Amino acid sequence: MKRVCITGVGLISSLGVGRQAHVPLGPAQRDAQSFAPFPIHPLPALGMENVIPRREYRQMENFQRLGTYAAGLAIA
Repeated sequence: MKRVCITGVGLISSLGVGRQAHVPLGPAQRDAQSFAPFPIHPLPALGMENVIPRREYRQMENFQRLGTYAAGLAIA
């Protein structure tokens, strides 16, 4: 087994953004209704417009936006 250190920099999940949202390790947010019978872990509202320029934002798919947002958190 390997030891892992999570800094929280650039970390986004259904619990929130950053280290503070993940330290308490509360129950995971699940949405079993929207895409039944498949449960999903929805992301919180993110201010991606503040990080990604508008012309680039329109050309990106959701996963590209999420990766760019997380990278922006990591280098901020």
